[in-house]
Amino acid sequence: SFTCNVHKSTKSIGHSKVILRVDDMGISVIEIKRGTQLAKYIFDDIVSWASSSGTFAFEISSASSVSSIKNKKSGQNARFLFMTKEGVQIADAMN
Repeated sequence: SFTCNVHKSTKSIGHSKVILRVDDMGISVIEIKRGTQLAKYIFDDIVSWASSSGTFAFEISSASSVSSIKNKKSGQNARFLFMTKEGVQIADAMN
C-alpha cells in the first residue's frame, strides 16, 4: 500500500489524499481515514501507467465498468496523477 496525494484526475475521486493498493488483480484507490475502497481497476482496464521519483500516473479505458468513481467526461479514458515519493515502487508492484 502506498499513500499518495491526488494531483490531477479526469474522474472525481472526492479526496485529496488516498492509498493506492496494488494486488494481482489491479489497483485499488482507498480512502485513508476509513479504509473504504473508492475504486478498483483491473489490469485489463488499465491502458498505461508511468512513474517518477515524485509521481505515479495511470490511465484506464473509457470502456471500464469496474470503477465506482464517476467519469467527468464520459467516452474518454480516465487519467490519474498522484504525488508520491513511492512512484517507482508502485510501478514496480504493477509489473
